[in-house]
Amino acid sequence: MRLSVAFIYMCALFRNRYVIGTKRYQGYDYSLSGKYFVTICTKNKIPYFGNIEDGKLKLSDIGIIARNLWIEISDHFQNIELDEFIIMPDHIHGIISIKTNSDGIIVETRHVANVETRHVANVETRHVANVETRHASFLQPGNEKTRISPKPGSLGAIVGSYKSAVSKIVHRFDPGFKWQSRYYDHIIRSNSELSRIRKYIRENPGKWENNNS
Repeated sequence: MRLSVAFIYMCALFRNRYVIGTKRYQGYDYSLSGKYFVTICTKNKIPYFGNIEDGKLKLSDIGIIARNLWIEISDHFQNIELDEFIIMPDHIHGIISIKTNSDGIIVETRHVANVETRHVANVETRHVANVETRHASFLQPGNEKTRISPKPGSLGAIVGSYKSAVSKIVHRFDPGFKWQSRYYDHIIRSNSELSRIRKYIRENPGKWENNNS
């Protein structure tokens, strides 16, 4: 099976410990309908999210928060659907589908300032079982005075909101937690490529020990 140059580059990039050096495609509208493969890393590749034991992922408390809030992304952004994803010790891989209507207009997003993160409140772990999450919202990137807000409903808005939500909860018991400022994205252009990336995500835990030995 022939692999695309972009996919080969993506795998090589990740084998080199997920150094995110790519930039968004200049001039590309990341609010357009399509499937996007994203990788979001912790700063300095610190394994906040857990560890891999015998090829199986064991999430930390922070990893559980990251997983639950990822699942909730589609509750807050009406224009997206989630596909395959995995929480790894120091990064997240996921496929996000963005939808527009027949006129190419972004479907209205539900971006509420004080949405309860219902699943996190039910996490039965030592550190987070009693974390109050009523105000742990998906924050609109750009609310900070020093940031330029990405286009509503775009990939940048979705990723930025997710990162802000995770940080807001985690900082209540680990103020040192930080994300890498940038993230990697890849526009998925065919069903065969989608299948390969889904397989890559599913098999990531099994490859972790070899890549980190």
